[in-house]
Amino acid sequence: MPTIETLGPLRHICHASGGCCQGNVAMLKKTEEAQVQRQAQILQIPDPVHDGAIRKIGGSCTFLNPEHLCRIHAQFGEPNKPTVCKQFPLVAIHTEEEIRIGVDPGCLSAWKTWKDGPQIQPGALISTKNPISQQLRQHEQKLLDLLSIEGATIYGVIEKITGNATQFYQRWSKHLQSVPLIDILLREGTAPIFQEHLSPIALLSNESPPTLFSLPDQEEWVLESAQRMLYLRFLSKELTPHATILLCLGGALACSWAYTEPSTFGPAFAAWNRAIRSNLLLKTLLPAPQTLAWLVGQD
Repeated sequence: MPTIETLGPLRHICHASGGCCQGNVAMLKKTEEAQVQRQAQILQIPDPVHDGAIRKIGGSCTFLNPEHLCRIHAQFGEPNKPTVCKQFPLVAIHTEEEIRIGVDPGCLSAWKTWKDGPQIQPGALISTKNPISQQLRQHEQKLLDLLSIEGATIYGVIEKITGNATQFYQRWSKHLQSVPLIDILLREGTAPIFQEHLSPIALLSNESPPTLFSLPDQEEWVLESAQRMLYLRFLSKELTPHATILLCLGGALACSWAYTEPSTFGPAFAAWNRAIRSNLLLKTLLPAPQTLAWLVGQD
């Protein structure tokens, strides 16, 4: 029987109704598909399931009403929602040795309650198998240790990984201005929360020079988010642990260059952490191994 592990207390309370229903893939249990089909028929929603997941329209769940509320919840009650919807933002993965549980840093309100919010009990969760090699696991653990050092900073972590954080800042800023990020965000089917929160990043220009992270009260949350992205292996099939951390922290820098208040930075950074799981956006940001090599000065 695998052990159940967490990074720490699981704290959360929802402050963004409907935010979780955009840009996420809501995979259903096989036993739930028929129930969702019946609910959709009653609600007169056509074709609710696609490839084993709830279908999205314009990047949003097909059951989301114009007020960004769940029609299944409203009509049939919270107990009759699919398991994945009831458990969000909790995520569970089955690794090589243990089951890891954590709160998704892509939740739009996680930044508000991660430290002093109410503790939540996991209950029964859907877990996905996500093993990695022993070598990658060792790299992963070293980075988790680095991110959890008391007094750690974004600059310090990037410096440790790349050897030249200032150069990374400069090259990352230049790179963001060179990729067609705005074209991706404006594509049909892109979740509205991505368009709303990430468009200012796509509009950064040379007149917005890179600076050190300018929201010190959010720095601890950024490092916590990076830990969660790594610990819950959201990008383990696409990126190495080092690349995952740099993409997450690079997103925090970009959000801080575009937003100067915690109230706007928090949701934008959450949207970033969710959006980079999209293959289209990921390939736009890191189209080739040489891109990352250049960013870290290995050109």
